[in-house]
Amino acid sequence: MISKPVYLQQSEYSEIEEQEVSFFERKEVFDKHYNQVYRIVFRMTQSQSESEDITQDVFLKVFVKLASFNRNSSLETWIYRITVNTALDKLRWYKRFTKRELHSENIDDYTAEDNHANPHPSPNVLAALAKVKPKYRIVIILRDLEGFSYKEIADILDLSSGTVASRLSRGYSEMRKYLKSTSNNYQNGGE
Repeated sequence: MISKPVYLQQSEYSEIEEQEVSFFERKEVFDKHYNQVYRIVFRMTQSQSESEDITQDVFLKVFVKLASFNRNSSLETWIYRITVNTALDKLRWYKRFTKRELHSENIDDYTAEDNHANPHPSPNVLAALAKVKPKYRIVIILRDLEGFSYKEIADILDLSSGTVASRLSRGYSEMRKYLKSTSNNYQNGGE
C-alpha cells in the first residue's frame, strides 16, 4: 500500500530552516570563539580539567541564550561576558570545596609592560596572577594576556573604563607584593 505524501505547512518550513541556521550559527560561534574562551578560562583557573568543564558550561549557556541575543551589540563582548561570569562563579564554587597549592620560584617585580613584551608569561608570573583576587585577575588576563582594550574590557565586564584602570593597578600591586615576598623567601632560604 502506498502512503499519501506528507505536506508541511509554511510555518513548519520556517521552523526547520531556523533549526538548520541555528545549528550552523552555533557551530560557527563555537569554532570562532572556543580557543579564546578556553584560554581566558585556563588563565583564570590554571587547571586544564577545570578549564575544560567551565568552557563547556560557557558554550552551553551561549547556545541556550543565542536565540535571545540582541544582535545590536557585539557578539564577542557578550560571549566573553558569559565566559568571565561563568568562570568567576565556578572559581567561587571551587574555592569553597577545594584548596589549591601553587609552587613558585624567585622572580623580580612584575609590571604590565613585562607581559606586553612577552605574551607568554613565565610560570612565576602565572603563579602570582593566580594569587590575585579574581576581580583584578580577570582584568589583567583580558588586558595583558588577551590584548583587549580598556573599552572592550569595560564592555565585557560591564564596568567603567576608570574602574578597569583601577582594578589593573590594584591587581599589579597585588602581584608585585606576592612576587617580592616569594623572592625574599627564596633569597632567605625559605620555600
